[in-house]
Amino acid sequence: MAITNSQAVPFGLLAMYAEDMYSPEAANKLTPSFDERIEKLGWTPHAIITAEDTVSSLVKDKVRAARFSTGRVFFGFLARNKTDKNSWAVVIRGTEGAIEWIIDAQFAPIRHPKHPQTTVEHGFFEIFHSMQLADLQGAMTDEDAVAGVARIVGANGRVMVTGHSLGSAVATYFVQGLAELIGERARACVFASPRTGDRAWADLFDRTVKEYAVFNYVIDAVTHVPNGFGYVTLPRASRIDPETAQAGIRVGLGCNHHVICYCAIDRKSTRLNSSHIPLSRMPSSA
Repeated sequence: MAITNSQAVPFGLLAMYAEDMYSPEAANKLTPSFDERIEKLGWTPHAIITAEDTVSSLVKDKVRAARFSTGRVFFGFLARNKTDKNSWAVVIRGTEGAIEWIIDAQFAPIRHPKHPQTTVEHGFFEIFHSMQLADLQGAMTDEDAVAGVARIVGANGRVMVTGHSLGSAVATYFVQGLAELIGERARACVFASPRTGDRAWADLFDRTVKEYAVFNYVIDAVTHVPNGFGYVTLPRASRIDPETAQAGIRVGLGCNHHVICYCAIDRKSTRLNSSHIPLSRMPSSA
């Protein structure tokens, strides 16, 4: 069953809340306070996802030693639906801070370690590859976050993996790995996704992840990079055009890319959830 616009909007809001929770200047970068809007939207946080913010170099498409690292930081969370106990969400935040903008720009392709016939984007994949699962106090429980999520949700759990921008790219790798463990119970709903790999990677993803939605606004520059190196957009990505959007979005870098503008793909659902959107988080030019 395809993921509809109205079904997608709450996951876009979760991605926004995850991003709102984290600041690279905060004293506690591993266990920020959970945004109260997560509970209001019907989800209970269950675990924390952490990752390394590391700029590394490449030698013949293989990662070499780190050149700079800010250490392990909060990158998202695993939450359980309050009414459907078999429904789970993996939420991965977008870019925050100068170091992550540098990581975003590490466009060189590397071979996927489990699927060497495919290539993926260096900076995005290194974040994913470092992901661990921790309890709500920040103590690491699973060295491999994907395997940890599969363990927690068990034999009946269904998981939606969501993210925006950088989080969207990382979510792509996450859900593909999760689908290899739990099959069709792993789905994805991502927003403003950069390109994450070559044609072989996109084809592998499309075969492995049976149900996913990628929402890309055509004038959002992030959705068109990396350009070159053989990178392609995922086969079933949805293109949002200004002419068909259900809400008017002012042209500008902030509005074109902001997740709340993506949520306006379904104006009714966004309006129903408007109590979860503080005006301070709206892009100033929207």
